[in-house]
Amino acid sequence: MEQNKDLLISAISQDKLVYSYITILNKTLKEAQKRHNLNIISQAIFGRALVGGVLLSGNLKNKNDTLVLNWNCTGEVKKIVIEVKYSGDVRGYIENPSLNFIENSILNGNIKAEQYIGFGELIISRLTTTNNPPYHSVVPIVSGEIAEDLALYLQQSLQIESALKIGISINKDNIIEACGGILIIAYPEVSDTKIKKINKKFEEIESFTDLLKSDNFNYNKIFQMFDLEI
Repeated sequence: MEQNKDLLISAISQDKLVYSYITILNKTLKEAQKRHNLNIISQAIFGRALVGGVLLSGNLKNKNDTLVLNWNCTGEVKKIVIEVKYSGDVRGYIENPSLNFIENSILNGNIKAEQYIGFGELIISRLTTTNNPPYHSVVPIVSGEIAEDLALYLQQSLQIESALKIGISINKDNIIEACGGILIIAYPEVSDTKIKKINKKFEEIESFTDLLKSDNFNYNKIFQMFDLEI
């Protein structure tokens, strides 16, 4: 589905204990590809980090807040930095813009990031221009897959249960077809029964990439699956 502009949409449950964010970043990733001259592999991995950063930024509270995500990798990616402001401004880079293809790194038509990222650490910082001190959290890169390691950060550092899907589609000519993602977070007060129910429904979304590419993509219907209101 072609969007006139990129967006970040938030939704919440009636009890204010479950939040969700959906983002579409087709134009942003196209601009990043042009500015940094990213090849198809670097673009796919950087795009996932970009989506992850924007999704997490949905939880910024104050207009002066900034979220910075910093991947320090043992793999050929070496480093990824994403910076997102409360206002929606976003920038970032991947240190290696021309990653070489690694054999067996494609599964079901998707590039697996694990072999390119390797291990290392993920540093997430929340910065503000107010008198509040900056908050820094460091978690190990365990899987090398962007969505999985961000979910690990939410669980270990913030004690928040989450479900995260990132969709990226790039054609053989290195043209962005779809870029976006969905994040659902549940605070500790949410019961285990409700969390299991959310996870079951979340797994019914088999491919967020296919949803983004479909002509009838409707983020409101997705939120309604989880009894959330925009």
